[in-house]
Amino acid sequence: MDADSAENGLRFSADRTTVISFTPEADSESVEIPDSVVSLPEGLFAGCSSLKTVKLPRFLRVLPAGLFAGCSSLLKITMPAEIDSFGSGTFSGCSSLRTIPFRAGLEELPSEVFSGCTSLTSLVIPDTVRAIRRGAVSGCRLLETVVLPSSLEILEKESFTGCTSLRHIRISEDNARFRVDEANGCLYEKQDDGMELIVLSPADYERFAAKLVKTDFSGRPDYDMNTTEQKINVTMETEKELMQNTKKKFRDEIAEKTAEILAEGTYRTDDPGEPVSEEEMQMLSTESDILAQNTCVNGDPAVLTQSDWCRIEKLGAAAYTGCETAEDPMIARIACAAEKYECIGLKENADKPVWNDSLYVFAENLVFDDDGDGHFSDALVSCCRRIARIHGYIRIRFYYGIPLANDEFSQLFSEFIAERSTLYACCSANTAKLSECARRFCDTAGICLERSMLELENRLAGTEDANILKLIVQDDYSA
Repeated sequence: MDADSAENGLRFSADRTTVISFTPEADSESVEIPDSVVSLPEGLFAGCSSLKTVKLPRFLRVLPAGLFAGCSSLLKITMPAEIDSFGSGTFSGCSSLRTIPFRAGLEELPSEVFSGCTSLTSLVIPDTVRAIRRGAVSGCRLLETVVLPSSLEILEKESFTGCTSLRHIRISEDNARFRVDEANGCLYEKQDDGMELIVLSPADYERFAAKLVKTDFSGRPDYDMNTTEQKINVTMETEKELMQNTKKKFRDEIAEKTAEILAEGTYRTDDPGEPVSEEEMQMLSTESDILAQNTCVNGDPAVLTQSDWCRIEKLGAAAYTGCETAEDPMIARIACAAEKYECIGLKENADKPVWNDSLYVFAENLVFDDDGDGHFSDALVSCCRRIARIHGYIRIRFYYGIPLANDEFSQLFSEFIAERSTLYACCSANTAKLSECARRFCDTAGICLERSMLELENRLAGTEDANILKLIVQDDYSA
């Protein structure tokens, strides 16, 4: 094919390894780039407001600057398994994009890469990223949660400017340069002189601080904003009150929304989703068959020791609470919405933060006894207890049958579960055979089905390195 020929609006080089340009057809909503392509020009799809889905070629490693800039209807991008870099403004103005398809190999979020992604509510940045540049996530006004990687070394000023809904900032305790203060929710950066400065803070913290200064000190001629002692006093006296007010407001909002969903009491039918292609089925079957019965941890089968069984027998029914009253109303909401819920309390761990003290486990099926009563399989409980013991979780929460077909519940659930350790137990022997329900759950909970990511999560399950786990395991539900 010569350089002047085109296919579905795409114009290729003679050897079909490079896309030269893209001329969208009328109301074009979908584009699939053939796997022969390894290079794309800057701004290839910029301004294509009708574009909804794009499939990128398998061997592409670099997403150039402005590739999807202004694609305001873009909903889904099928990515290759590994991406080495994003360009500046790659996803800028993708106002309908609700999830970012991160891939292994990415080391930097360049300037404006996600600016104006106004549908984005949570962002879990992978542990390969070392630098976040100025304005990288600017103007994402619905962004509530950001989980920063343990590898982060550089966070430039105004990286998250305009994120007016930001409430939760998390980072691994292993990061030597940055930390989140649980008292006020702010991200601190350690300076060369040993002092710490706030470099990112929840939106409510910023609004409260601004209101405090204006209300309490404006018009006072004797007040000097540069007086260090006064600034310290303001911080010490208001941080605790600020966080109490912020947490109460957040809990009240979730409780109100939960009440609305419960009152409605209607669920939509399941979306069948798009079928998996033959090529994808073959790839997943041959490359992604890493789901293993009971999930081995550190090379050993995940089984309970005799002392574990003795402890369970002593705890008896007290180890399980059917639908406990939780401090976080969203936990209670998920528990009450599930067809079955159990919580196993483990040894207390003072070092485990409240927001990340539980392993959340979702089972595709139950094991039924002769009387027709269903329970979570012994193998699954055993596997989860072992993982929880390695990572110091205080409790394990088991769920079956949550109503993801309900759009409002699904939205609340996806925001809640994004920053929490999640394990999904399915029947499938490999990812190619996953049910549509399983795929929908993985997409909602942020479980990546790429082979490399599944292998990474399985390795992390057997070490103490991971702050957030996103696992999928096989359970034959035989006992």
